[in-house]
Amino acid sequence: MGGDGSIESLTGSFLGPLQHLSGDGSADDKSLAALSIALMLNEGTLPEDLETSNAIHDALYAAMEEDDSIQINALMAIRGLTISSPIFPQATLHEQVRYLRTLTTDQSDNRITASAMAALCGYARLEEEVYRPVIQGLYDEDILEHALSLESRSEDVSIQVASMDCVAALVVNSLINFKPRALEANTTQKLADSLAKYAGRKGYEEVQVYRLLTLGVLIGGDEKGQEYMASSTSSIKCLMGYMRVHDDADVQILASDIFKVLSSKPHLKEQLSQSMRKVHESAS
Repeated sequence: MGGDGSIESLTGSFLGPLQHLSGDGSADDKSLAALSIALMLNEGTLPEDLETSNAIHDALYAAMEEDDSIQINALMAIRGLTISSPIFPQATLHEQVRYLRTLTTDQSDNRITASAMAALCGYARLEEEVYRPVIQGLYDEDILEHALSLESRSEDVSIQVASMDCVAALVVNSLINFKPRALEANTTQKLADSLAKYAGRKGYEEVQVYRLLTLGVLIGGDEKGQEYMASSTSSIKCLMGYMRVHDDADVQILASDIFKVLSSKPHLKEQLSQSMRKVHESAS
């Protein structure tokens, strides 16, 4: 899956790790090289130029193809690369998106699943026109629906966070409109259920924010989702709880905005009032 570009002409701080990653060394050497790249990116060190960025990108995928023991560190580096440095869309990128998707289907190692989904999320955040082929790859490979499936099936926090981070990024991506597909997949209803299920559960605070963010994006244009949430006592209880008592002001605002959308719909007044009454009755 890697490219054919040579690294002989490259210079800079990434050259050493890149040479180890692309050379004939052991899997441990390559894994350490990938980790070194990930740490450098995390600390704010950027590739010197686009050629270096592309070479790192291709070498990481080539190394993973050779030995799956390198996957965790390589995926961390790919995620860091998509966040910190431009990656020019190459002919292999669609194939690489497909490869990452296959990694997320193997539930034997939650770390691999979460790391691969996090890498896909890095691609999902790219919005410059030059990255349209990458986003098209995410669209064609049904990454939105796949991430929603992972979010609902897995109890693992890291998988839920990566999956919901990806969904949240896709529904606001300006290159391709994912909202119609999100509505077709009943995303509002699914996330409303998950929001209520994990409300107050320790360790799930971050993923709850992504759920609220996504619901906030979709709820205004989703009549079926609006009706579902207004009629769901558990959803209304969750929103009311977040609005009243939460140590994160952003969470309060997000929950309040969703509730305002529901309360602004005259045809939902009866369902919403009934749900609120049930919430108050259960609390008394």
